[in-house]
Amino acid sequence: MEKRNEYKKTMIVTSLLILLPMVVGLLLWGSLPDQIATHFGTNKEH
Repeated sequence: MEKRNEYKKTMIVTSLLILLPMVVGLLLWGSLPDQIATHFGTNKEH
């Protein structure tokens, strides 16, 4: 029974850690710029 409670606590903590960045992102969604700078690829020639 104690293992089950430990598992439950671990599941709650990890779920909160996973959901926290998504909640923060949703709260800050309106303040994000329309375009965000990104770079993909390994081409180092400019």
